[in-house]
Amino acid sequence: MPCVLPPVDASASREFQAVVSEGYPQLGFERHSGLIELNYMRLMAGELDLHFGTLPQGERLPDFLAATPLLKVRSRVIAGAQHPFVRKKNVTPADLARYPWAVLHHGREVIKRLLAVIDQAVEGKVGISVELTSLAAMVQLLQAGPYLACFAEGLPMLQPQLGLAIPAYPRPIWQHPAGVVMHRSLTRCAPARELVEHVPRRAAALARDAAQSAFGLALGERTGAPELRQAACRRSTIRWVARR
Repeated sequence: MPCVLPPVDASASREFQAVVSEGYPQLGFERHSGLIELNYMRLMAGELDLHFGTLPQGERLPDFLAATPLLKVRSRVIAGAQHPFVRKKNVTPADLARYPWAVLHHGREVIKRLLAVIDQAVEGKVGISVELTSLAAMVQLLQAGPYLACFAEGLPMLQPQLGLAIPAYPRPIWQHPAGVVMHRSLTRCAPARELVEHVPRRAAALARDAAQSAFGLALGERTGAPELRQAACRRSTIRWVARR
């Protein structure tokens, strides 16, 4: 079976694979990466069976697909850890307009909402400086320069080693449901059902780990403890295939 997941690290990917392979050794597990729009096209063409990620916004799905919301995703302003905004106690829409922006070209809804926020604060149209297709390239760009971006807050929270930060802009740019879209015929399929049930459990565990890491980092900064300081997604597709 094919399927799409939210951004995951290597340990989470192995965990998802174990959910399937340990309980159903007759099934193989393939993880693919690709743009959301392409994943949906493959899903509707029958090349994929499940898609985990952003759910369609205001679109009617074909009758043979079923959507189930699992999580709420918050897209926030993201910067490199050395960006001036990281030290600023309050960031305003006018502040956002003063820096260049990089966007992922498939995130059209985020771009629309981001520009609406900035356009309300400044005269004239604010343009996008860089448009990328790779989240890895986006991370490198943010690490190296003054660029700002807007994507799910989970990436800098769950992977602090990337050197990203969430500036003190007071609210998310966009909040939207994420979940699974799957072929309706699989809703009673045990491997698919168990994987679907595992995703929110894994997300909750990651959130707890992120909160503990943030607490440890803050404590390390206050106490000067180096061991505490040191302690402190692409969207992917999974394909299951029967082993012969």
